[in-house]
Amino acid sequence: MFLQSSSKHELLLQEADVEKLLDEDGDVSKDLFSLTNLKVLSLTNSEKILRLPTEIGNLKSLLSLTISKTKLKSIPETISSLVELRSLDLSFNEILTVPSTLTQCRRLQNLNLSHNRISVIPPMETGGGLDELRQLDLAHNALSDLSLNRLEAFGLHELVVSFNVLTSLPVEIGRLTNVRRVDVSSNRIERLPTEMASCTKLKCLLVENNPIRDRRLAKLVASHGATKPKAVLEYLAVQEKKGGGSKKGKKSKGGTAAAETASLPPPRAVISVLLADSTKEIEYSGTVSGVRAHIVCAIVKGFDLSDSEVFRRFISLQTDLHDGVCEKRRVATIATHDLAALRFPLSYEARSSDQLQIQPLGHSSVITATELVRNLSSATRKTDHDLPYLGLKKYLSLLAGADLYPCLVDDDDNVVSFPPLTNCEKTKVTEETEAIFVEVTSSKSLASCRMVMDLLISKLVDGDFTHRGDTGEEEEEEEEESDGEKESDMKSSTKQLYVEQCRIVTETGKTRNIYPSREDLLIDNVQIVRGRFKKH
Repeated sequence: MFLQSSSKHELLLQEADVEKLLDEDGDVSKDLFSLTNLKVLSLTNSEKILRLPTEIGNLKSLLSLTISKTKLKSIPETISSLVELRSLDLSFNEILTVPSTLTQCRRLQNLNLSHNRISVIPPMETGGGLDELRQLDLAHNALSDLSLNRLEAFGLHELVVSFNVLTSLPVEIGRLTNVRRVDVSSNRIERLPTEMASCTKLKCLLVENNPIRDRRLAKLVASHGATKPKAVLEYLAVQEKKGGGSKKGKKSKGGTAAAETASLPPPRAVISVLLADSTKEIEYSGTVSGVRAHIVCAIVKGFDLSDSEVFRRFISLQTDLHDGVCEKRRVATIATHDLAALRFPLSYEARSSDQLQIQPLGHSSVITATELVRNLSSATRKTDHDLPYLGLKKYLSLLAGADLYPCLVDDDDNVVSFPPLTNCEKTKVTEETEAIFVEVTSSKSLASCRMVMDLLISKLVDGDFTHRGDTGEEEEEEEEESDGEKESDMKSSTKQLYVEQCRIVTETGKTRNIYPSREDLLIDNVQIVRGRFKKH
C-alpha cells in the first residue's frame, strides 16, 4: 500500500487512492500521520473526506499540505504543530471557520482558503503571527469582515478576497506596504480606505462589481486598477489629505452619495453568451494536475482586428495583462488562437520535454521543449538567431525543476500551446481572424483563471475592439439570466460581443469546469444575455 515506509517524503493522492485511506466515518487513517518525515502531502478530489484527526500535528516536517475538493468542514487546532509549513491549500472544501491556532504556523508563505464557507476570522492565540505570509486567498467565501490584524499578515504580496460579502476594507490594509496585487472584486464595498495610498508597490487592484459611491474613484479603478493602479493610489492620497475617504456618511453638495447613484445609466455594452458546443470540448488529462492544474477556455466573437492599429492594441492588451494582473505570468498565462486553425477536440495534458514538440510563435519549424528551453537559456542580444527567444527567456524560471511540461494539444496531436512560454505559430491570431479561442492557465487557482478571463473580455469591450449592433448572430431562443432589465431592441450603436462557452471535461467525460458560468462576467454596466443562438 502507500504507507509502507516512513522515509517517504512526498505523498500525492487523488480520488480512489485517497478513499483507501479512509474509514467508514470519513476519517483519514491515523497510520498516515506516522510518516513523520513527510515533506509534501496532497489529498484531493474525494468527497468522502469529512474531517482530519488531531494527529495531523504529528507531521512536523511537513512543508506543503494540500487538502482540496473534499467535504472537509473544519481544521484541527493541532495544525499549529506544523511549524515548518510553507504552503497550505485547503481550497474547495466546506470549511466554516479558521482555527485560532493558525498563526502559530509562523513560516507559512502561501495560504489558500478559497471556495469554502468561512464567514469570520476569529481571534487568534497570542504569540503568533503570519509574518512570512506572501499570498492569501480567501475568495468565494462568506466573509463580511476582513480582520487582517488577527492574522498579523502584513508582509503580503497578494491578497485575494473576491466574491465575499465585505461592505468595507479595514484601515490596516494600508500596512500592506509590500503588496503587489489586491483583488476585492464582487463584494459590497462602497468606499476604499484612504490608507491604501500607502500600498505604493501595488501593481494590480481589482475592485470590479462593488457599489463604489465615489464616481471618480470608480472610474479610476475601472480604467487603471488592473494594470496601472498608481492613479488610484494618488487619488486616495489626495482624499486622505482632505480628510475624506474612510469617513462614513459624508454628504456631497447635491445630497447623499446614495442619491448620486440612484439612477443607473443604460448598459454600455451587451455580451451574449452562447451555450457550449459539445464538438469543441477540452479534455483534461490527469497528467497535468500536479504540473499546471488550472485552465479555463472560451471562444470570443464580434470583434474586428482588420485595422492594423486595432490589432496592435489587441496584442498590447495581452502584454499589459501579463505584466499586471498576471504578475509576469506567475499568477496566470493568457493564450489566444485563431479558432479556424484549431482541430477539436483539444486535450490539456503534460508531456516530457522530449515528447512535447511545438512550432513556437515566430518560428518556421517544429522543435522539442528540450530544444526550446536550451535556446532560451543561452539566448543573448548578440545574434539574430536569438531574437525570437529574448522575449520568452524571462519566463523560463517558471518551469524550473519541472519533469513534465503542460501543453494544449489538438485532434491531430499538434501542440498548440505550451504555457507559460508560447503558443503555436500555426494558430496565431492575425488581422484576418474572425473568432478567437482563448485559454487561461494557472498553477495558482481556478479562480485566478476566471478572474483573468473576465478581465480580458471586459477590456475587449472597453477597448473598441468590438463591432456595433448586428454581429452576424441571430437570436433563436433566449434564456435570459441577466441581472439587469431585458432590452428587446438594442440600439445599433451599442457595443456587442459574443462569448461561446467552453467545457473542460475529465478523461471519463465528466464536466470539470465551464466558462463563462453564471458567476462569471459580472462586469459593471454591461448587460449579460445568456441563451442559444444561431451561428451564421
